[in-house]
Amino acid sequence: MVFQRLPSLRIHYPGFTSYGLMHRDSDYNHPTEEINVWVPITRAAGTASMVIESEVGRADYAPVTLDYGRFLIFDSELMHGNEVNREGYTRMSFDVGFIPRRLYVDHVGQKSATFGNEFALGAYYDAF
Repeated sequence: MVFQRLPSLRIHYPGFTSYGLMHRDSDYNHPTEEINVWVPITRAAGTASMVIESEVGRADYAPVTLDYGRFLIFDSELMHGNEVNREGYTRMSFDVGFIPRRLYVDHVGQKSATFGNEFALGAYYDAF
């Protein structure tokens, strides 16, 4: 398995979003083979959660409700994002991307739009 070396921490404060616009991870140069694992470390519900479409291109966004200790595995090509948190508490979560080893190819020269790390083993990814 190939995995993102540094998970992304998300803090979703009341009155704010935890991460910009609705997106597919490939909008930020991520390989389309990447699978996301999203792990709330507080309760995630209503607007203090992530919204995601049920199938690629469906645009039928719904919030994900998860209690602490649960996680969501989803295709990084599903459109997802956050709404303004109106729930009155801060939601914290982290996410990490994985690619099955048999699907992995180095994306040398292709860099993360956020931090500029190359999508290659030893840079953005590691393997076990």
